[in-house]
Amino acid sequence: MAQIFWGYLFLLLSFKINSIELLPEFLGYFFIMKGAIFLSNKISKFAEVKTWAAGLSIIHLVLFVNRLFIGFYLGSTISYTVSVLLQGAFFYLTYLIIIAMKDLELSIGQNLCIERLLPYFKIMIAVYAILEFTNVALVRTFSSFVILPMLVLILIVAKFIYMMFFIITLYKANVIYESYIKSL
Repeated sequence: MAQIFWGYLFLLLSFKINSIELLPEFLGYFFIMKGAIFLSNKISKFAEVKTWAAGLSIIHLVLFVNRLFIGFYLGSTISYTVSVLLQGAFFYLTYLIIIAMKDLELSIGQNLCIERLLPYFKIMIAVYAILEFTNVALVRTFSSFVILPMLVLILIVAKFIYMMFFIITLYKANVIYESYIKSL
């Protein structure tokens, strides 16, 4: 379970300098996949998490190699579409992890604070949808209004804060799970 936490931490701290990722996203998905492999022995729903995490890790590895060595440009429309699809796959993977962790919580009989993850997840999706809408509106109006860039900045900060809440809750669940495992 700790590896799922580290995977999300890598995904949160993934940032780019001149389109080169310093902490590549494929490592985050790889850690999530390793955590899902470990937990799939206990809960079968983690097998689906493992499959999605492996797929996203491979896709992000290909994109990383392309940006780093090849430099093939897909075009703005295709890049935007791929970005939205990958974000949708990330949200689906997160949903699968929440559902699998609820099953883990029931199977071990411990409260892992998983009920807190679903509201954070829903808020992250809402903030992402609003961010995408305001980005499109910002491009269409070419920032003729001062309010749209400010709204985008506020939403980016909100997305970061809710992702931090999500990761902190995952960390708490990990600590509870690790103490449960040690008590056996």
